[in-house]
Amino acid sequence: MNVLKWVVVIDTAFSVGYFSRSPEPVAAPEVADCLRLDAFKDLQNASLQGGERLKQLEKTNPASNTQPANVEKQDKIAAPVRSSPERNERTNTPPAVGTAPAQPATVNETNLSDEEIDKLVAAPFNDVLKKVRGPLREKYKNFAEATEQDEWDRNTQNRITDALMGNAYSKFIELDSIACRASYCEIRGRELKPQVINLMVSEMMLQDWWEMGDVQWTSGAADKTFYALLMKRPAP
Repeated sequence: MNVLKWVVVIDTAFSVGYFSRSPEPVAAPEVADCLRLDAFKDLQNASLQGGERLKQLEKTNPASNTQPANVEKQDKIAAPVRSSPERNERTNTPPAVGTAPAQPATVNETNLSDEEIDKLVAAPFNDVLKKVRGPLREKYKNFAEATEQDEWDRNTQNRITDALMGNAYSKFIELDSIACRASYCEIRGRELKPQVINLMVSEMMLQDWWEMGDVQWTSGAADKTFYALLMKRPAP
C-alpha cells in the first residue's frame, strides 16, 4: 500500500511540473522571405527569356534595316540643290549699284578669232572684246552678221538711246554707238566717272519696255571704255 501511495504521489508531481512549465517560443514561418525569393526567381527568369527573344529579333532584323526613315531623311538633307538654267541665265544681268560688273567666263576656244574682231570692231573696242571669252564673243558674231533691222530692233534702239541720253547721269558718259540688229543690241562708250554706266543700265532695266533676257558686258577698263551686248528675251 505504501508503495502504491508513493507511485501516485510521484506521478502527480511529474504531471504538475510538466504542464506548469513555460512553453518555448515557436518561430513564425518565413512566409515573406519565401515569397520574395520566388518573386526574384520569376523576375530573373523573365529577364533571361527577354534577352533570348531580343537576340532572335536582332538575327532576323539586321541593324542596317532598323532605321530606314532616318537614313533616307539624312540623304535628302545632304543632297545638293542643282541650279536651274533659268537661274543661271538671270546671273548675267548687270550688277547692283555700287558693285563692279561681273566679267564673262573665260574659255580656251571660241568661234570668233581676234583677227575677225579687228575687222568687225573699231579700236579701242576691239581690244575690249578680245580680252573676254565665251558667250560675249560668240553672240557678237551673230550680231555682226545681221544686216537688217526689224520693228523690234528699231524700237528698242530708240528706247535705249532715249533712256541713256535722257538720264540725269548722261553727262558722265560719252556714247560711241548704239545699234540693234537680229534681236541683239550693242552699246559702246566711255565713262567719265567710274561705274556710272552700271547705275544707268540698272535704272533702264526697270522700264516696262525692257525685254532683254541676257546681258553681257564689260567696263572699268584703263581707258574708261565700256561695252555691252544685249539679247532679246526668248518668247515663252
